[in-house]
Order: sequence, then C-alpha cells, then structure tokens
Amino acid sequence: MPEILDIINLNDQVIGQATREDVYANNHMHRIVHIIVRDSAGRFLFQIRSETVKYRPLHWCTAACGHVQTGETYAEAARRELEEEIGIVDGELHDLGKIFYQSGNLPKYLGVFELTTDADITVGEEVSSTQFFTPEEAHELITTHDLIHPAL
Repeated sequence: MPEILDIINLNDQVIGQATREDVYANNHMHRIVHIIVRDSAGRFLFQIRSETVKYRPLHWCTAACGHVQTGETYAEAARRELEEEIGIVDGELHDLGKIFYQSGNLPKYLGVFELTTDADITVGEEVSSTQFFTPEEAHELITTHDLIHPAL
C-alpha cells in the first residue's frame, strides 16, 4: 500500500493528500519530522541511513526522521519514526518547534523533537548503523564529512 502524505500550504494547513511518489514528483509541500536523541552524558545519537532509502542513502542524519503521514500529528510521526528506525518506544519527547525548509524545489515543514534516553538502540531496516558523538565530535563530523543529510 502506498504511503499517503498530507499536502500543505505555507501556513502548514492541509490542502490535500497524495502518495509519497506524487508529492516528490510534483514538488508538493509536505511535513517531515527529525528527532534529536541524546544520552544522559549529553552525546548525540546519529544514524547512517540505509542504502535502500530513496533520499540520501548512506548519509549521516539525525537519530530518527521521516514523513508525517496523512492524519498524523508531528508528535505521532516522531514517536512512530523513533520506534521504526531505532526501537525507542519510551521517554519524554520535547517539541522544539517546526521550521520551513526547502531542498531544491521541494518545500516542507520540518517538525523537530528532542529526546534524552539511555535506552538500548535497535536498528530498523531504514538505518544502516548508529553512533553516539560528543558535541565536539558531532560538530567535526557535520563540518568535515561529505555524506551529511542537509537537515543535520
């Protein structure tokens, strides 16, 4: 069954629905979530996206990310992506807000969340691997590595 996404306007109001493929083919504005995960020591968890994902395979990215499906809230999508991508089902999710983001001709709203946890990580099929980084190591990775997701 195809993934159905809400098409939104500049005010983040739903104006229609389309398949994920149609959204990308026609540059429809839609919703995405990114979840920043830290452990109790303050290290950031990043993932390397699987080679099978369509957008930015094998790129470093936030701990979990993905599309907000039709009818979902940003928070519901964040919870779903945390479970699907890194196996986290518990913890207090903090909403850091949303930002307008445009990658090429594809506009979207990005809902950003943060979670602090020491839970075990279980890598899902859309993730190749994960690794924790101190803030200094994270900065070095982001500023020197070629395969970085633009939302990171």
